[in-house]
Amino acid sequence: MKEFPDLNPFEGSDQFLGKNPSDMDLEELKLYLHIQKLRVRLEFEKFQSSINYTGMVLDALDKLGMGEFLQSFLKVSDNVDSSEDI
Repeated sequence: MKEFPDLNPFEGSDQFLGKNPSDMDLEELKLYLHIQKLRVRLEFEKFQSSINYTGMVLDALDKLGMGEFLQSFLKVSDNVDSSEDI
């Protein structure tokens, strides 16, 4: 019985490539390109969801009245001189 490679994307083994793209025929190249497009789309959606999550957290902190505190905590002082030697 033939063993198939583990293609579980959650374990980082989704980059398995059985053939070199230069050895693929036209149909295989089309399928390979489609898979790569889906991977890019998935990564973009992950990035987008992380931005949305960060926005939701910041909105929640603002509604709790901690928005100004967070801004003052993260704000860089205006009187910092970057030309000073340390």
